Amino acid sequence: ASGPQVSEHDVLEVQRACQTGDWHVCVATDCLAECSAPTCSCSRSMNPTCRESFLKAVVERVVDAAKFETQVTYASIGAGLLRFDFSFLECCLHAGVPVGAVHLVDNRYDPDTEGHACHRVALAQFAAWFGDRNIDVFVHPSVEKFAFHARKTD
Repeated sequence: ASGPQVSEHDVLEVQRACQTGDWHVCVATDCLAECSAPTCSCSRSMNPTCRESFLKAVVERVVDAAKFETQVTYASIGAGLLRFDFSFLECCLHAGVPVGAVHLVDNRYDPDTEGHACHRVALAQFAAWFGDRNIDVFVHPSVEKFAFHARKTD
């Protein structure tokens, strides 16, 4: 599901890990990460169950809201290094949500921004994984550019 360099075993392990709240590191996910600020109340070190609880609650609501939809578009503001978005989309797809497009918004996606290189690699992994599943991935370096794109396509 994510290119010829990823073994079928790793694909299945990544998908299983997303369903169980774990994380499987392989060539398709080794550059994805999440905020780990020790003072963040959502960091795993401060509140180990917060992220998985939030993920499950949001997926349940999206599954319910999308049950009669033929296509869902997902937007993430402040997407960062994409680990949450990756897990969220895997859970939604597993639950049958027909995701057709993803919009990722973060100021670090601007090539002129400090720290862009690691974000560029994470975006490449994310886009390769979901692009192979016929999901369009759009990247925006600002909310304004995302809004412009959204208005243009309506």
